[in-house]
Parts: sequence; structure tokens; C-alpha cells
Amino acid sequence: LDQYVPPSVLLNAQRQVLHTFGGAGRLLQPRDGRMSTDILEMVDRELRLVLAGALQRALRENTTVTYTGTKVESRAGLEELRIRVQPVEAKGSSEPFLIVSFESVAPTQTPEEQLESISIEKASRDQLRSMEVELQ
Repeated sequence: LDQYVPPSVLLNAQRQVLHTFGGAGRLLQPRDGRMSTDILEMVDRELRLVLAGALQRALRENTTVTYTGTKVESRAGLEELRIRVQPVEAKGSSEPFLIVSFESVAPTQTPEEQLESISIEKASRDQLRSMEVELQ
């Protein structure tokens, strides 16, 4: 899997990390204090904003959500990522699962290869909108 799968994380519906693939651990950092497997508590701020909205949207709409243009500082340095959140079903389980993939984006991409680009501000608005809908 490490050879064929981009850095990815398998999550349950409660955002708990169940398994990592392809070196995704380089983007995850445990925080000081009480240990948590919540992915939002294990990634840096920029990634947290994008992931929070993408996870909620993928679960709510049961669709794949892809964002590009997210820049993060990892152990490998500053890199631009394409983040894809995809719902998956497991046989014998009614609980939804999600695969979150972090693909490095080459800086020489042509416009035809680029997917929807999102700013941190738009991700924050999406997350806020999702939270308002949940509260209603």
C-alpha cells in the first residue's frame, strides 16, 4: 500500500484515526497533554480548518470532497497538498468510514490538472455553515 497509495488516513465517523498509509504519519503530530486519536487534534492549524469542513461535508453529503492549494509545514518542509476525503463502506458495518488522502501537488501543474482550489477563509466559512446547519 505504501507504494501505491498516497499518504492517507482511515477514520471513523467520530474523526478517530484507525490506520495510516503511505507515510501519512509525517503530517500527524500528537499534542501535549491527554492523548487523542481525533485527527483534528493531530494536524496543524491550516490543515485543521480545511479538514473540519471537508469531513463534515463528506459525511453529510456522502460524497468525495477534494481541496487543493493547502500549504502545510511538515517534517519534509513546506508543501502544497491536495486533500481528498472519501466516504467508504465496510462490509458488515453500518458505521461510515472515511479515507483522507494527502497528495503533494507538483508546482508545475497545468491549469487542466488543477482541481477546485480553496482558501483557508473559504474552508472556515464552509465549516461555520456546517456548524450552523447542525445547530438548527
